[in-house]
Amino acid sequence: MIIISTSPAYGHKLISHDGSHIDFDSALQIPDHKISWAIYDNLGVSETKFYKFDAKADDSFYASIVIPKLEGLENYSPSLVLMNDDLFTGETSSLDIESNIQKFLYEGDYPGNEFYEPFGQVTYWERQEVTTTIPADGEYFILVLDEKNQSGKYALAVGTIEDFSGSDFF
Repeated sequence: MIIISTSPAYGHKLISHDGSHIDFDSALQIPDHKISWAIYDNLGVSETKFYKFDAKADDSFYASIVIPKLEGLENYSPSLVLMNDDLFTGETSSLDIESNIQKFLYEGDYPGNEFYEPFGQVTYWERQEVTTTIPADGEYFILVLDEKNQSGKYALAVGTIEDFSGSDFF
């Protein structure tokens, strides 16, 4: 029996990991920042998780953080940082460092807008959503970090293009 659906599939491709992406050297690779990816993760008190991707100048970039609707996470809001690799390549002066780092904080009300994700059957609270343009070719890092002495769970979504091939279903 062959079943063909004409309904589109909405959702992100999952990037699985072992939780070891805790510094720049071990950053979790995002294969293509334009494709819609989801990374489900935990963050400890004063911890930072690192993700990396390659991008070209003028690429659009999208990322968001959502928090699972769980007791104790109502006010949880990790920070999201986007930065390029100029700090490591020596291609920037100390005066330019701040222009190469963008920090995005959640500035809404708590616990935040809710949405239900039907594939995972989980309700989430929305946090920060980032849409920007990549300024130059290079390697970029996304950092998700705790600056409020909190720990919790989050999902990081990157990209907007939904691209599911047959191998994604097996």
